[in-house]
Amino acid sequence: YALLRTLDAKLGWAAGIEAKQDPLQEHIARLGDRHEARLVEGFKADRRVVQLEPVAPPYTLTKLDAAADATRQALADAPDIVCQAAFFDGEFFGYADFVERTDGGWHVCDAKLARSAKPKALIQLGAYADQVRRLGLPLAADVSLLLGDGNRADFRVAGVLPVFAERRERLRRLLTTHRSEGVPVTWGDDRYAACGRCPECQAAAEQADDLILVAGLRMDQRRKLRDAGIDSIGDLAQAPAEPEGMAEATFEKLRAQARLQWDRLRAGDDAVVDYELTPDAPKTFTLLPEPSEGDLFFDFEGDPLYDEGDPSQVGLEYLWGVLDVAERYTPIWAHSSADERAAFVEFMDLVAARRATHPDMHIYHYAPYETTALKRLAMRYQTKENELDDLLRAEVFVDLYAIVRGSVRVSQPSYSIKKLEPLYMGDRLRDSDVADGAGSIAAYLEFRDLRDEDPATAEERLAALADYNEYDCLSTLRLRDWLLERAVEAGVRDRVGSGLGSAAIAPEAVEPAEDDPLFDSLMARSGPEKRARRTPDEQAYAMLATALDYYRREHKQHWWEHFDRLGHPIGDWTPSRDLFIVESAEVVQEWMIPGPRARNLRRVVRLVGDWSAGSKATSRVGVVYATPGPPGCFGPERAPYAAANADRVESDPDDPRVLLLTESRKPDDVFSELLLALVPDGPARVGAYFVFLSFSIFSMSLALSLRWLASALSSLGVLFFAPGVRPTYGPSLRLIYH
Repeated sequence: YALLRTLDAKLGWAAGIEAKQDPLQEHIARLGDRHEARLVEGFKADRRVVQLEPVAPPYTLTKLDAAADATRQALADAPDIVCQAAFFDGEFFGYADFVERTDGGWHVCDAKLARSAKPKALIQLGAYADQVRRLGLPLAADVSLLLGDGNRADFRVAGVLPVFAERRERLRRLLTTHRSEGVPVTWGDDRYAACGRCPECQAAAEQADDLILVAGLRMDQRRKLRDAGIDSIGDLAQAPAEPEGMAEATFEKLRAQARLQWDRLRAGDDAVVDYELTPDAPKTFTLLPEPSEGDLFFDFEGDPLYDEGDPSQVGLEYLWGVLDVAERYTPIWAHSSADERAAFVEFMDLVAARRATHPDMHIYHYAPYETTALKRLAMRYQTKENELDDLLRAEVFVDLYAIVRGSVRVSQPSYSIKKLEPLYMGDRLRDSDVADGAGSIAAYLEFRDLRDEDPATAEERLAALADYNEYDCLSTLRLRDWLLERAVEAGVRDRVGSGLGSAAIAPEAVEPAEDDPLFDSLMARSGPEKRARRTPDEQAYAMLATALDYYRREHKQHWWEHFDRLGHPIGDWTPSRDLFIVESAEVVQEWMIPGPRARNLRRVVRLVGDWSAGSKATSRVGVVYATPGPPGCFGPERAPYAAANADRVESDPDDPRVLLLTESRKPDDVFSELLLALVPDGPARVGAYFVFLSFSIFSMSLALSLRWLASALSSLGVLFFAPGVRPTYGPSLRLIYH
């Protein structure tokens, strides 16, 4: 739809859609150019490179033909690499970042800032490979993406070209058919896909009050509703029954959301934001702890693309905002990776000191980014892991987004905290120069650019960032208080504060956090933190230190993710592999003794739903129920879900959306509840890899011991040598290590 809508504007069939300036996308484009420039400089160091100039707009057929001729001439001269090779066949025009001469033919490469291959990038490579082939030049068997983390991803031309050819032919038919009809594209035409997020789709959806604007409604649900003749928010708000293939509970939830939004749309632009409590509100409000004088309200500002020359280490949390109940705001700044590590330690120490004084304190945030980032930083810097684990296990962090989504519906198309603020911020609405997360990153980049040449303006940008972040922290505090009032409204809390949640685990009640002296000793010998600067010996120390605690950290990350998942509504789970979201569940065999010697009862449940992208259907899964759940389930103390291990799951060979789950229980433990989802059942098995890892640790330890022994003996004049080899012991460590 967006493509044809753009074409209509160029043909004069419709007015153009004015896209808003996106400072984050502009920043990404600059980083992409810088990534490509680094690659070019690296190639020039030892290879003959021809770099072509891009075509300057406005584009004409003459200019495009000339650019294609220049590329043909450059390829005919057979340099090692042609940069920005322009291809034009009278229909398609594009630039290949690099065309590399190899013994097997010309090898097409494209630079991408992303750290993994995307389908669009592969189709792009297919387009360039097709152009090389059309020129009658020998084509290498592979094409490559030069990724932002420094890795090179290779793909077979034989797998890429057919997909590109099919997509190109489909596009030809699309454009030809559209032009022959002679009328602008119509929103809702089932022949054309719509993403619902781009400016073209958003403008059309708002004009049509399309279902896509209903908060929480997925595109597959939109298709089912449209198949039943339900096309708009108003249609859904007044729909009498669910369409075929949609669970009744899902439909009721979507219809209730649509009714709220439809009432506000009919009231006009001046309508207030309204809310209603969900049926699950009383249960969800038990996730709210009792307020404490020590409570903190926390929000990050970060640049996900920051790097210091090591493409494998990206991202910087440059502002850590903390607000207390007295509305005292503390900003912690980090302008480098070293600063970020120091900020992480400072934040964890601040929390530890406050928790020692207020053991019932909690840290409130909105959406799971804050806790996700803290886990990542603990692993990156290998510090404060135990302390963070204690905070997570004691449920000190409280995600208000999970509570909002489980307790209230609002008459907004989104549940971002900015959309909720009219409910509780009153007249104190946002007036900062920084408008959103992308604007925050843009303001921080301006600070970095200006701090040397114009320090005063740079400080103004930091002040604007601090104002924006402080407001976010204050908004989180106000939202917490508003939710406490709604808990009173739901009858699960009285005005003086009793009847909600449970006390936090006191610091002394959790596992003590102690540094490992062996780890610290080895890391002290490993040199700088940036591994690219380590010597081989220093790298051996670092690898040995990290290997000592490998499985504990890997298992910890699995359980962090697992318990975080159970604390959030299923519809808001972060996409990951091996998740099966149940759309409907039906008991096909009630509890029964399966045989004369069996002691446990079994039942069989038929599940309909979808695996997440990249999943591998397996019998090793966990089952998720609404709390409190059947016997044997476990989860965070106040979470909406609990999990248990599954007995056996089998896929239906005729329908990948259907599974058969066999559950087994003792006679006293049978239950009637039906599960809601399947999840990974546990961290990776140790097995033979543990033996290999143990041997590796032993080998590295032995190598280091031999080196120390050799060093001591050498100091006494004892030399180690073999015939024809000069006395040495240095390379032996690296040989054994590798």
